[in-house]
Amino acid sequence: QQQQQQKQQQQQQQHQHQHNQLPNPVGFSLKNGPSGGGLGGTGMVGRGNTGNPLNSFPSALTSALPNATLPHAALPNAQLPFPSNVNVQMPAGPDLYPASALNMLLQQQQQHAASPLEQQLLERATSANFGGDGFGRMGMGHRRRQQTRSLYDLFPSEQLRQDLATRGAQTALMLEPGAPRLQHTPHTVQDFHTLFPLDANLEDHEVGSLACGSTKVYKAVSRADGSTVVLRRLEAAKVTQHFDAVRKAWMDLVHPNIVRLRNIFISNEWDGVSNSLTFAHDFIFGAMTLHERFMRPLSADMGDISEDLVWSYVAQLSSAMRFVHCRNKAFRCINAAKVLVTAQHRLYINGSAILDVVGDRKPNLVDLQAEDVRNLGTVLLQTICRSSDACLPHNLATSVDYVNAHYNPDLKQFIVFLITQP
Repeated sequence: QQQQQQKQQQQQQQHQHQHNQLPNPVGFSLKNGPSGGGLGGTGMVGRGNTGNPLNSFPSALTSALPNATLPHAALPNAQLPFPSNVNVQMPAGPDLYPASALNMLLQQQQQHAASPLEQQLLERATSANFGGDGFGRMGMGHRRRQQTRSLYDLFPSEQLRQDLATRGAQTALMLEPGAPRLQHTPHTVQDFHTLFPLDANLEDHEVGSLACGSTKVYKAVSRADGSTVVLRRLEAAKVTQHFDAVRKAWMDLVHPNIVRLRNIFISNEWDGVSNSLTFAHDFIFGAMTLHERFMRPLSADMGDISEDLVWSYVAQLSSAMRFVHCRNKAFRCINAAKVLVTAQHRLYINGSAILDVVGDRKPNLVDLQAEDVRNLGTVLLQTICRSSDACLPHNLATSVDYVNAHYNPDLKQFIVFLITQP
């Protein structure tokens, strides 16, 4: 028994010795008791310091972390930063500081300017409180935004409402029972119904802008998906290439500035007698051609087109052209009567794949693409000068001088470069 008691005493001494050798860089006593202070003593009193423990804390932390810089280490009686709006009320006791002492520390802290570190912490706390706590819970800022929303914010904007109303009105266009054009308009053509002629006079057999014969344009609705399309009927057109391959190639080309091809077919349902080649393209709501918008008779109140708008047109048309040329295709239909423009100045190149089926067969793709580049310069010059005759040989020099006088020289050089392509 004596030997066991001696072993227990030795183990206790070793344990006490190891406990005293623990690292304590801050300088606080790890002993619990009325004289040591630790967590169960009189409240983190430093060794050899019977005064305010906050006085020894900065120096102890600085000695433990040599690279650390405390924002208030140079201040007398350096205290830790506390929020300015916190009023600490703590009961006085043998193990706690009195409330008056803590309030005095807070008042001293409020008198000093915040350090950059404190400012960053304050900004982080403010942003977290405003935007959320990072766990999916919204902060107070979300409530403020909800409180400041008006009744107008719950409804679509006026521009969006007008666009939707225009789309709905144009989709529902129908001929009245006694309309003169009704006798020239069939009820259905293949998988399309609710046909509405977009030409003013269906009795005129005018040659279209592509010079591929007499054409008639109708708005229709597809039975397959309910989309609104444009049917372009070509009467007595000479097919130079089988359209199945052309249809497959152009239907796969999707670009935001190209009117997408939907279908190509031959039907005799137009008049019940002759077969007519028909092209189905997407219907662009609220659009008109560049010729209709900019090349009307000039009036006194019509000014120049802004240069930013012209460069916007250049970017859109060149993007569509590059998209098609990189896929070994050519438009062959870039002119002012085939480029559509919306109220938001969004451009669409219309009439794709038509000349690939009924036009002259030109096996040289390089020549076709060079023709597209020249046509792009022609369209830009006609739009800027607001005249379809701007590119005629006897008007070309005057048109270029007009661009040079009213716009940046870079725009003039760019247009001349496009027009003079070999």
